[in-house]
Amino acid sequence: MDTNGLYITKRVRKNYIELIEQNENNDYIKFTVIPRSFSIQRIARIISCIIITFLLYLKLIKRFDLTIMQESLIIIVILVMILSYFKNPRIESFTVLKDNGIQISKIDGYLFLPMKYNEQLCCQNEFFPNDKIIDIIINEGFYPGSQVIFYMAVLIKDYKELKLLFDSTKIKLDDQIEIYNKSRDCLYMNKKPFEK
Repeated sequence: MDTNGLYITKRVRKNYIELIEQNENNDYIKFTVIPRSFSIQRIARIISCIIITFLLYLKLIKRFDLTIMQESLIIIVILVMILSYFKNPRIESFTVLKDNGIQISKIDGYLFLPMKYNEQLCCQNEFFPNDKIIDIIINEGFYPGSQVIFYMAVLIKDYKELKLLFDSTKIKLDDQIEIYNKSRDCLYMNKKPFEK
């Protein structure tokens, strides 16, 4: 338990890290999925940006007779342009608030910004109140090559399509079932959750 009265569970899987935060009253629960290669991808993208900037510097800037200040400014502009092209791997979260509804959040962000600023500037939040939520489901779909995958979705009134949860990271079926059961338990106290 942390200082805010939340229980936090962290599970490390092969391709992702799953964080579950919930309070003791079970009226708030948040599931966050972070790609496992987040740090590695971030470092690799930063290094590739530096290499591309250096190569551009050698090819373009050395041809002109520029002052050190002009060269530095051009390098900074090129580096920021390249870094803004590369984004962080997506972090997704699904929050259930017992008497209010659900919130789906996605953070992409830019490499050149610290995570704190990416959370503030690049977070996409969608909130759906209880009266708009029909149900939370686990569905199966088919990938090319006849591969069957399972995905979570929310059925929303007046929506023509399913609202997918964790669409950037393939989550194991066991974790989906746990998310399904806990979120339904929080959202609908009297409905029977899915059992294995």
